[in-house]
Amino acid sequence: MGGAPDAGSANPGAAPPQASGCNEDHDQNRPMHDAGKKIFFAGPPDGFGSRLSSMVDAIWLAGQFDGHFRFHWASNSRSSQETAIRPPEEVFAEAYLQEFHVDMDLRRRRKITPLHKLRGRLKDALDHASGIDGFMVTWAPLRRQAPELSQLVAIDSDRRAAFASIGFSPPLERARRLAEAASIPPGSAALHLRAGDVVYGEYRASGSHHARVVPYPVALRIMRHKAAQGVPLVVFGEDRALCDHARRAHNAILATDLTAGQGFSGTQQALFDIALMARCSEIHAGASAFSITAAKIAGVTPRDPARRIPPAVAAGLIRRVLGAPGHGYRATPLQRAMAAWHAVMALRHDIADPACREMMTEAIRQDPANPYYRMVEALAQYAAGADAQAEATLLTALTGEEIGPDLLRHLAGRLARVPVLNEAPAIALLDGLARGGRPMAALLLALRARAAGNAVEEATYRALFLANRSDDMPQTPEAVLVRAAM
Repeated sequence: MGGAPDAGSANPGAAPPQASGCNEDHDQNRPMHDAGKKIFFAGPPDGFGSRLSSMVDAIWLAGQFDGHFRFHWASNSRSSQETAIRPPEEVFAEAYLQEFHVDMDLRRRRKITPLHKLRGRLKDALDHASGIDGFMVTWAPLRRQAPELSQLVAIDSDRRAAFASIGFSPPLERARRLAEAASIPPGSAALHLRAGDVVYGEYRASGSHHARVVPYPVALRIMRHKAAQGVPLVVFGEDRALCDHARRAHNAILATDLTAGQGFSGTQQALFDIALMARCSEIHAGASAFSITAAKIAGVTPRDPARRIPPAVAAGLIRRVLGAPGHGYRATPLQRAMAAWHAVMALRHDIADPACREMMTEAIRQDPANPYYRMVEALAQYAAGADAQAEATLLTALTGEEIGPDLLRHLAGRLARVPVLNEAPAIALLDGLARGGRPMAALLLALRARAAGNAVEEATYRALFLANRSDDMPQTPEAVLVRAAM
């Protein structure tokens, strides 16, 4: 490729790269043909949907800019729906792997730069003489990774051809073909009711994945609105009772019904869901990689209720439904807890707001094993000046008998990056409290520093905790981790 393309030179309808002899042999000493072309590399070790999303975009970009597509598929992760990531030879056809799959050392052998780090420099980086061999593509929407791309290519065009070019293994290809042949009405709307590990599993204890969930009161509202508009609804979800309600009350098509009796593995069902969702005209979902991938393939903008419904309206809706059940669906305690917490998020965790305090209390009541909810409550109490109450809340969060050890273990390893607790004002508040003699604030910061691998900060806060702890508190920060590991 010569100079970087301008807005008129890229071809929005370009076909994705094909297996046509432009591969890099697995022998590192054998050069890639047409070595001057840029490499578009998908390799982040994320979940199943995330990986497919990065692959679809990397294939599409390689087609737009006459480049090479390459990817790496590691087997050391879990997908976002607790589907174990299968080895690449179980996911892709052998010929496809030989043509496009490489090891992660490609980043060392070639100068591969993450796309999102080229803000303001992408056009120059695309130039043949830039010194950059290629780009790492992640699962995030391209508008977030590289806003400049919108000036160079039709960034919102569909990726159907890119998705179709992926050579899956025979079992997964069977799932994709079944999705393509499944009978759904034209103009259908997809509703992705993510639950699994976020509502019912350990991910609910970190806060980082809550935005992937559509809280059930909001889901019920979407179902009613689509039914009133006469829009056919296709529902994807793991909460059987909620999905059954959608079918019974709103004549929704359930994705799982379409694969009944097929004996699909979790990976096959995941690919089926993505391929079927990509056939829908609307996609209503939280910030899930599955829905984002399907939306890219379809060339539509996913409709995230958290972005489309004003926070105060969403919080009010959730409070009303929680306070007056009778919508034909009996929510489980953990569904109620997640819904209440979405109201807390919408109200910006403001404990001074009575509605927020009510929802925070409800979430903890419905999910008492969750340490994250109590930690955020403690932070809100500290901010309100109720230090003694906050210390007691935090002690329960870290040592209470009702706290789930598995949830605490999950949270302890992520304390350096979970939402709310890692905002700068929160860290400053906790630091002042720790230095002012509040041992539980010091303990929380010591655990956070340990999770971040910051030995100096860990030692500082550990010393502050030990200097001020009372007899009812853990003897050391390590004692909390020992319990979490049980």
